Amino acid sequence: MKSCPSMNGLRTKTVRRCAPKRLLWWSARFMRGGSQGWWKDLSWKPPLNADVYFVLTCGGDVGLAGKYAKKLCAKKGLAYHGLMGIRMPENYIAMYQAPCKEEAREIIRRAKEPIQHACSLIGGKKEFPEQESTLANVLKSGMVNDLFYPLFVTAKGYHTTSACIGCGKCAALCPLNNIRMEGKQPVWGNECTQCMACICGCPAKAVEYRKKTHGKERYYLEG
Repeated sequence: MKSCPSMNGLRTKTVRRCAPKRLLWWSARFMRGGSQGWWKDLSWKPPLNADVYFVLTCGGDVGLAGKYAKKLCAKKGLAYHGLMGIRMPENYIAMYQAPCKEEAREIIRRAKEPIQHACSLIGGKKEFPEQESTLANVLKSGMVNDLFYPLFVTAKGYHTTSACIGCGKCAALCPLNNIRMEGKQPVWGNECTQCMACICGCPAKAVEYRKKTHGKERYYLEG
């Protein structure tokens, strides 16, 4: 399975070294149950080792993503061992502000401890702590999510400015292969999860989403 672009670098490599024999899934957009669509459509047979730990990055919290992950594991015949959220720099600039470089480095530095804790639990074959079912989390993963995704998560509105150099990096970064190049111009399809990889990973800062991302700081961690 292709890794989500925002999951590369320090985070993925650290956990893989700690748990080379355990099956581990990463997803940047599973938070709040958001990408349940492209997760539930996966058609594959579980490996011999069907133990699964979910480690999600987020700008704030993961809501009740564990609820969706647990259901998915049951459907796929996998052994669910919990879900842990790791706070990383915000990159969803269609709605929020990304941190400056100095703040992003500090957030990543603070993330090392919970990442190491996750590695320790996986290596020891222990369960991740259960997620707290607060009213806020229930609302985020339920009513708010049910309204937000159909209304706001769409590829309509992505475009390039005159700064585009036609390098094709946005197409290469898209985890859903939703971007194709026509000549030197990227064209977006309809399967978008708004991971922001095309916008934040553009070397020329030429990709925009409607007018919501104009002038905003970009955050992207290169692998």
